[in-house]
Amino acid sequence: MDQIQFSGVKKSYRSGQTAVDNLSFQVEKGEIYTLLGPSGCGKTTTLRLLAGFEKPDGGQISIAGNVMAGAGYWVPPEKRGVGMVFQNYALFPHLDVARNVAFGLRNSPPCVRAGRAREFIDLVGLSGFEKRFPHELSGGQQQRVALARALCPEPLVILLDEPFSNLDADLRETMRGELKKIIRSTGATAVLVTHDQKDALAISDRIMVMQRGSIQQQGDPRSIYLSPANQFVAAFIGKSNIITGRLSANCRFIETDIGEIPINPPHLKGKNGAFRLSIRPEGFELADDGPITGRINTVNYLGSEQECLIDVPPDTRESTRLLVRVGPGMDLSPGDLVRMKVLPCLVAVIDKKTP
Repeated sequence: MDQIQFSGVKKSYRSGQTAVDNLSFQVEKGEIYTLLGPSGCGKTTTLRLLAGFEKPDGGQISIAGNVMAGAGYWVPPEKRGVGMVFQNYALFPHLDVARNVAFGLRNSPPCVRAGRAREFIDLVGLSGFEKRFPHELSGGQQQRVALARALCPEPLVILLDEPFSNLDADLRETMRGELKKIIRSTGATAVLVTHDQKDALAISDRIMVMQRGSIQQQGDPRSIYLSPANQFVAAFIGKSNIITGRLSANCRFIETDIGEIPINPPHLKGKNGAFRLSIRPEGFELADDGPITGRINTVNYLGSEQECLIDVPPDTRESTRLLVRVGPGMDLSPGDLVRMKVLPCLVAVIDKKTP
């Protein structure tokens, strides 16, 4: 069952800039759905349209089968059954944790407010912090308070705008798992906005990749990463090598300047011409029997892995420079001659090259 539905939604600003262009998608009940893309792609506008902070110029928005905007009809934010976790958390500095969490229940009896607040404070792991004020909390604790406040009124949908942007790297990684666990435990439907690919891949059931107000690809994290729909998605979701080649007669390889690249499965039967490939950096494996020979240009040691730029074929002006990711234990240096093989599961045919 669809909890959220966008049908042909459009939004432009007075400057003439189109923020959202004929946007159509659905979010299922209980799903964690992420809007992912670079700054200015329309993801925050989409979230604001869903929350009711913006009015669409066209199309229709529905929540739980009820129309919220469309054809001259518009429901204000406070009547949509939507909870919001803002980028800066927007906690009330003069209220302690208990009163911040209970704020959305201000029209309920005091005993109900207190009981519900305790329930959600415990849910986010902040029991014992009820009397603390926001300035007495860490960034991760503030985020949990904001999440508890948004969930306390039991909204139909919870919206999260760049929820990890104010956290340092280690806390960010921890909070991804915690946030997902908390949302799952409530059964809430969540829509998250982020420009960070790792956030999206770690927390989402499905991802919608956006560019210039339109959808580039929708799918689960694995399919988005392993089978990007086009060059933009391949380059934006992680890192990728984009290579052009021609399909072999048996439809099992793409013949490129660096050699024959296996494709799996051979799904281009009956087609011909030049195609673009996306090969993830970890899609190359250094091996003594590898058919591809190259020379290492640079090595960037990152602790958990090494990123190498390798020129293939070596020592020619026509070399293609590949980004290759290998394990931390390999002893590699610039100038080393290496042999490689390609892992077909990390190769995607992304589009046909225009002549």
